[in-house]
Amino acid sequence: MEESTTKMFISIMKQFIPGTCCQISLMLSEVVNLLFIGQMNDPNILAGVGMGNCIQNVCGFSVVIGLNGALETLVSQAYGAKNFEQCGVYLNRGRVVLLITFTLVYVILSHTEVILVAINQNP
Repeated sequence: MEESTTKMFISIMKQFIPGTCCQISLMLSEVVNLLFIGQMNDPNILAGVGMGNCIQNVCGFSVVIGLNGALETLVSQAYGAKNFEQCGVYLNRGRVVLLITFTLVYVILSHTEVILVAINQNP
């Protein structure tokens, strides 16, 4: 009984550790930005970095993570049904959808200044 529990624990940790490291690194990027910019004692720059982080999270991370969550659900169902060919189909379709989405997000993020000035944000 203990051997199967150990194997299950190791299996869970193999899935847990990469996801946790990813989430921590995403949060640390914002913290490091704010720590370095905060030492400059310029509230305008700090506000700009804060707004940049918000826009990056709303337009970039949330969209891509949401689409990946949907892909995880579909692939898990196909894998549970032992339909490995369908897993590959979902993976390839997901790649195409994420590539198109990332391209649109890139265009939006690269033109953020123009968009924000157009809605009367202070440059």
